[in-house]
Amino acid sequence: MAAGFTGAVLLGLAAMGCDRLERGKPAEKPGAAVGMAESDRKSCDDFAARLCSQTANELSTTCIAIRTTVDLLTPEACGLALANAEHSLQALSKRDLSCDALQAKLCADTGAMEKSCERVKKFTGKFAPERCKEMLGRYPDVLADLKQARLGQ
Repeated sequence: MAAGFTGAVLLGLAAMGCDRLERGKPAEKPGAAVGMAESDRKSCDDFAARLCSQTANELSTTCIAIRTTVDLLTPEACGLALANAEHSLQALSKRDLSCDALQAKLCADTGAMEKSCERVKKFTGKFAPERCKEMLGRYPDVLADLKQARLGQ
């Protein structure tokens, strides 16, 4: 699920000209990815925050995938992405975020720091959106099953 969005972000960046850097050659500014100043990362942080604001929460699999992808970009690429964020926001709005919603709801109802939430994050990231929709449709039963499984541990 998240990998598809990561690919879409990378394709979108390529369409904006971010694929022009030749492989094997360093970025024009040294330290573009590692050791760069905090101010250089601002456009990257802003771009990720803008996209993540459209997901269920900061801990959703989609937001984590966005942040992981953005960490791979140079500040220049992030600046271009931020300037053209509408494209990415439109792509994100077309995605089915039911798994993010299911994850957020289950973690909120079971306690975000508990092992149950960690299990929820692990498994919902692998579910097809159709399965998450179905589970949201019978949410009280899903929550009861998860709580019962927690008691059995």
